[in-house]
Amino acid sequence: MLFQICDWGVDFPALWAPALGNTWRISNDIIPDWRTIFRILNQAVPSTSFAGPGKWPDLDMLEVGNDVFTTPEEQTHFSMWAILKSPLTIGAALKDDLTAISDVSLEILSNKDVIGFNQDSLAQSANLRRRWSEAGYEVWSGPLSGGRMVAALINWANESRELTLELPDIGLQHAKMVKDIWAKKRLSNVRTTYSATVAAHGVMLLELEDVTEAGLYLSSLFATSKG
Repeated sequence: MLFQICDWGVDFPALWAPALGNTWRISNDIIPDWRTIFRILNQAVPSTSFAGPGKWPDLDMLEVGNDVFTTPEEQTHFSMWAILKSPLTIGAALKDDLTAISDVSLEILSNKDVIGFNQDSLAQSANLRRRWSEAGYEVWSGPLSGGRMVAALINWANESRELTLELPDIGLQHAKMVKDIWAKKRLSNVRTTYSATVAAHGVMLLELEDVTEAGLYLSSLFATSKG
């Protein structure tokens, strides 16, 4: 049995709901409009440190598959709900007499890596690490089991552009392996920064393994010798 508490974030339930149930709504309801994603993520910021095994903030149901968002927007929506450890409650009709979910949206909901971040045994939410309000992007990150880390860079701008994740912003200097989830790429020995093109309202979602903490410049990774 899963006991879900809903008072729409009134009286800051993160302080008392974990002692009574498994999930707690952190905001008023999601609406079928892109602005709701920024609003709910903003409301989630104070609650992320309260997540743990058997206790999770609830960001409300998913709009993926309702023909409300673009594909990059659906990827951002699903990614952020997953890494904040919100219950992934499908809010679309998978198939009924009137409609059926698109193959693209179903693929997003079925992404095993993203579901794995949500179901990770540490059960710790990602936290907001930095926000560039005028530049229109922000970075979230959180720990995963096995010494791994997940990071998300959201492009709030209305245009596709190349953005750079500064690893020190998430407490790292180096990652032996980086998996770019939606770009379906793997890279090795990423030092200090990682750059990629991020679609309008899209997300750079990364899994990082075998990491070195920020401020450590190991000679085996950062130095070169000519004898």
